[in-house]
Amino acid sequence: MRSSRSLLAAALGIVSALLPGCIGAGTNSSLRPVPSGFPEVTGIDLLGREVRLPAGLSGSPRVVVVAFEREQQADVDTWIRAAEPLLAARPAARLYEVPVIGASSAPFRFWVNNGMRAGIPDEAARRRTVTVYTDRDGFLATLGARRESITALLLDDGGRIAWRADGPADPAKVAGLAAAIGALSPASAP
Repeated sequence: MRSSRSLLAAALGIVSALLPGCIGAGTNSSLRPVPSGFPEVTGIDLLGREVRLPAGLSGSPRVVVVAFEREQQADVDTWIRAAEPLLAARPAARLYEVPVIGASSAPFRFWVNNGMRAGIPDEAARRRTVTVYTDRDGFLATLGARRESITALLLDDGGRIAWRADGPADPAKVAGLAAAIGALSPASAP
């Protein structure tokens, strides 16, 4: 059984290399809870690079919007529109979108990754989208989140959660994020 999975993973890797614009399946990630921090997991961005979270996320500070269902994309988009202007004055700050999907077979991961990639032509958006395949229920419990709602987070340099909000962006939540970003990282002088 294990050799057939390895063979399938190798075949998907070859297919992704031969098909222009395709990326690999990525891996199912183990989950390591971190007290007061973002759980340690591994994902794949839509450029096909493996990313360890939170350590592999560049930038300071980092806004991370975590979604658990495909239907939550509209809520995620509210945070992207709200956070981009807040981060513009801070060249080192970064924004990430992290879909968290349950551990899955390599063909399913390949299909999901490339379906998302096809729907997101912008390279910057592909770079900031990191899909994680893991024990979703364990991830939710570790983060203290609910599957029915997205979670927006501000991570400090140590990967600790400096601020959080659940659900779509609204003026009060955006003001809270702005204050938290200001406390972590003063705006760059013009």
